[in-house]
Amino acid sequence: MSSATGVATTAEFRLAYAQRKLRAFIRGIIELQSSEFPHSDSRKALEDLALYFEARLRQVERVIATDDAAIDQTLAQVNVSVYRYPPLLGFILRSTNVRNAFETYFHLKRLVKKILGSSAHLVTSAEWLFIPFTYPMSIDALPDYVLVGAPAPEAANTLIVPLAGHEIGHSAWRKHNVGNQISQNLVSHIDAALDANPARRDNLLQKAFGRHVQRSLIIQTCYSPAIKQLEEIFCDFVAPFIFGESYLWAFECFLVPGSNSRSQEYPSGEARIRFLIHAARQLGISADPVLFQRWRNPGVPSGSEADILSVTDGAVERSTPQLWQITTALLQQVGIAPPSPTVVTRVLRNFEHVVPDSDGASIAEVVTAGWQYLSLRKGLPKPNDDATFDLLNELMLKSIEVTEYRMRVQPDA
Repeated sequence: MSSATGVATTAEFRLAYAQRKLRAFIRGIIELQSSEFPHSDSRKALEDLALYFEARLRQVERVIATDDAAIDQTLAQVNVSVYRYPPLLGFILRSTNVRNAFETYFHLKRLVKKILGSSAHLVTSAEWLFIPFTYPMSIDALPDYVLVGAPAPEAANTLIVPLAGHEIGHSAWRKHNVGNQISQNLVSHIDAALDANPARRDNLLQKAFGRHVQRSLIIQTCYSPAIKQLEEIFCDFVAPFIFGESYLWAFECFLVPGSNSRSQEYPSGEARIRFLIHAARQLGISADPVLFQRWRNPGVPSGSEADILSVTDGAVERSTPQLWQITTALLQQVGIAPPSPTVVTRVLRNFEHVVPDSDGASIAEVVTAGWQYLSLRKGLPKPNDDATFDLLNELMLKSIEVTEYRMRVQPDA
C-alpha cells in the first residue's frame, strides 16, 4: 500500500517501472511491425513476441504490492525478458536487409518444415558475426522458430547456404530429442573410456578435484561436454546429408585452418574432419583431396583437465556410429534425399554454358554444382575474377528461382 504521505512504496514503484519497461518493449515491437518484410514468418515472429510481452504485462498488473515473494519473482522474470529479447528484435529487423539472399528462403523453409514439422517457422538474417549461427528452438516466446543468421558480408553469397544445414541441425537435435536417444549409451561409453586407461582413471578419482571423488562425479563431469560435442557432430552429419559435397567445401572455406584453442564442447578439429569424411563416404561422396589439408590441431589443456577431455573424447568417438544411424534414420523418415550426382553434373554443364538450370534442380544440387564450378577454376582468386564469381552467384540464384517457380505451379510434380 502507499505510505501515509502518498509517496509510492518501493514495491509499488518497482511494479510501476516493470510495467513501463514492458509497455516500452511492446511499443518497440509495434514500430518494427511497420517494416516491409520479405517473408511472413518475420512478421509473425513479431506478432508472437507482442503476445508474449502483453501476457507478461498482464502478469505484472495482477501482482499485489504487498506480496514480496511474487514481486521478486515477477521482477526477475521481467528483467530476464527485456535483457534476452532485444537481440531477437534486431535479428528480425535485419531479415529485411537487402544483403540477404532472399531467393534461397523458399527452399530453406521447405527443408525446415520437412525436418521439424509443418508448424515450424524460419527467419533468416544478415548478422555482424564471422560465422553462421542459430538461436536454439528453446526460446519461450518463439518455440517453433528457427532463426539462422549469416555473416553480413557473405549473406548474399549462395555458396554459404549449406552452412544453414548445420544450423538447422541444432533445431532438429532439440525437436527430435536426439540427446535423449543417445544419453544412456553415452554414459556407458564414458564409463568404458574411463576404464580404458586404469592409471588415468585412478589419477582422476584421487586428484581431479583436489580430493578423492566418486566415479559418478567424473562421469557427470564428462557428460556435459560430451553431449555438446555430439550435438555439433550431429549437425555436421545433417548438413552433408542435405547438401552433399557443398557442405564440405563451405565448412572448409569458412573455418580453415581451424582454431589454436580447444573448447571442451567441440570435437577437436582433427576429429571433426574425420567424422565429416566418414559421413561423406557413407553418402558416396568423394571428398576433394585439397579439402582439410594442414588444418591446425588446437592445443589441449594439461593435468586433470586434459585427462577429463581425453575421457570425453573417447566416449564421443564410441558414440558416433549410433549418432550416424540416428541421423540417417531421421532424415530418411522425413523424406530428405542427398543431392543427385547426375543432376549436379547437368547443372554444372549449364553453368559452364553461362545459363541457369531450368529443369528443377534442388537448392543442394545447384549449390554443389556451384562449388564444383569454382573448384575447376581454382577458386577464382584474382580481382578480375570477381565478375565471374558474381555471375556464378547469379546463375545459382536464377536456377533456384526457376525451381521455386516450378514447385509453386506444379506442387505435386
